[in-house]
Amino acid sequence: MRNWTAWSLLLSFGMLLRYATLSRADNPIVQTIYTADPAPLVHDDRLYIFTGHDEDGWTTYNMLDWRVFSTTDMQNWQHYPVPMSLDTFGWANAQAWAGQVVARNGQFYFYVPVRNAATNGMAIGVGVSDNVTGPYQDAIGGPLLENNEIDPTVFVNDDGQAYMYWGNPNLWYVTLNSDMVSYTGEINQVELTVEGFGERLDNPERPTTFEEGPWLEKRDELYYLIYAANCCSEDIQYSIGPTATGPWTYRGVIMPAEGASFTNHPGVVQYRNASYFTYHNGALPGGSGYTRPVAVERFDYNPDGTIPELQMTTEGPARISGLDPYVRQEAETIAWGDGVETEDCSEGTLNIRAVSNGAYIKVGGVTFNDGAAGFIARVASVHDGCTIELHLDSPTGPLVGTCSVPVTGDRQSWETQDHGILRGVIREGGSGLCSCQPTSPNKTRPTKTSRISNHRFQIALNSFIITIPVCTLTAVLLGLVFRNQVGHGDTPFEHLRGNLTQGESDVYYINMNSSVILFVASWASSLAPMLLGFILALASFPIARQLFEDARGGRIDRLLTPYQLALILKFLDGSAISGIWN
Repeated sequence: MRNWTAWSLLLSFGMLLRYATLSRADNPIVQTIYTADPAPLVHDDRLYIFTGHDEDGWTTYNMLDWRVFSTTDMQNWQHYPVPMSLDTFGWANAQAWAGQVVARNGQFYFYVPVRNAATNGMAIGVGVSDNVTGPYQDAIGGPLLENNEIDPTVFVNDDGQAYMYWGNPNLWYVTLNSDMVSYTGEINQVELTVEGFGERLDNPERPTTFEEGPWLEKRDELYYLIYAANCCSEDIQYSIGPTATGPWTYRGVIMPAEGASFTNHPGVVQYRNASYFTYHNGALPGGSGYTRPVAVERFDYNPDGTIPELQMTTEGPARISGLDPYVRQEAETIAWGDGVETEDCSEGTLNIRAVSNGAYIKVGGVTFNDGAAGFIARVASVHDGCTIELHLDSPTGPLVGTCSVPVTGDRQSWETQDHGILRGVIREGGSGLCSCQPTSPNKTRPTKTSRISNHRFQIALNSFIITIPVCTLTAVLLGLVFRNQVGHGDTPFEHLRGNLTQGESDVYYINMNSSVILFVASWASSLAPMLLGFILALASFPIARQLFEDARGGRIDRLLTPYQLALILKFLDGSAISGIWN
């Protein structure tokens, strides 16, 4: 694949496919850009994670916009266009730092810290949108509040009262009004005590562990204030309280400091009866404290309501559902990507752009069910000779499909390629190798009966193609011989016939060169059957090669069933050939 090839709207699969067997997800969850400061939100049974965006190659926090990703299976994450940026706030000029989105009043509110251009101090702005993925507009036209501190988190209590906490180096909160863009009363400073937030040992000016990035959560009757602690490197710790405003009691460490990033930022969410913890580290190539990726872990609360200590992993949580390849799937739905980037698409949403040869994306848990026999892709390219390949299980796994990408004239001139070819019907656990002929996209679910029938038909077709020409040539040669037949009494060798029995009365005389007669006789009696067997043996080599490839690739579901193998062996043995020849 050459540079600047783009894909959009892969309608059946991504490039690298994994079956819907039990497997883990992949951490970090986004590889196309550096992301940080995750803030999860569940809406319409879908999990969204809003993040900051670390620009490539910087050694400071050069952050210009926010990003959003979503999933329903905890493995494949759909990417969306930029929901909000510094340009959203005409009064801000820098520092698009850690924010959070909450839903209320049929709208979505995005609380973020930005630098006020007029004061050069950090302030809290609010974006609003009718759509969870944006775009968001400035809800106020200026700061919600400003005290030169950062990292807002917003929590709506069961009684409808909303609270916003934020802070570094201090911790603050306000009670928000129901309009979500104003607050009542004074700004409240939380007293940071050792009893409430633990003791920091290495900084007398900051005696407690609280550093920044608070996250307010409720479970049962307990309120959890989770935060980045100590510096630097930061770990994640938490306190609990009986109300949304405390008093707070320190409970310990959730995630120790580790990884290439010296910061961390927590987020906790309940999704489909499970608890998930979001954070960031430096685990991608080039990762650091200024180029961070977001990751996710699943956890279970202890019986007493405390949170167990968690470790950063590269596996992430277990996938909780499969991906349906028979409905439209956006190409920017990715479990893992290498050598690819997302960019704004002229047809809306995003498209995938390859930035290096051999680039790939992986999607996991693809539920093929009865089988898939074709795929459709929406593609664009300015280079000739580009191809999308579908592999199973790994970038070097079995190649099961290809789609040529034509030159479309422009990176945003899109064409639909509906002749994606799959090398056999891909199944989720079926046995046997189906006929490897291209199939139209609306015939993607062949049954087991049709699979066996396809083998019988293919065997019969091969038999016809190989046997009929040999038999025809033999008949032509014998016909030429018998055209030179000489009648009885017309030959000087009549006396050689002697006294023939009744069964020997059909003796013929041929008036031809003896070498020609010898060749035809040899051909008909032995050469033709031998050649037929040799050709059939050669024809079996592609079948054997495919079987070995499938066995090496672990594709047991694509190997022949014993019944199908018996058909081939029965056809290729000597008795079958003799029967055909006779």
